[in-house]
Amino acid sequence: MVKATVKVSRAFYQHRPGDVVTFTWPDLGINKMVMRIAGVDFGQLHDPSITMQLMRDVFDVQGGAFPYNR
Repeated sequence: MVKATVKVSRAFYQHRPGDVVTFTWPDLGINKMVMRIAGVDFGQLHDPSITMQLMRDVFDVQGGAFPYNR
């Protein structure tokens, strides 16, 4: 199981737990890994970021072992 906690901009304010997103982290060789949002912390009004907990989507059958490239 691959999990990640990420900080994103307020542009993601409409995303909710269960939504699917793609995750890219070039330093680790991850490109467009399909992940589901497990939790969302909208933070405070003065903080322009949202914290999301992600986990790899178990229904993503196209992926191989980690690292992941498409």
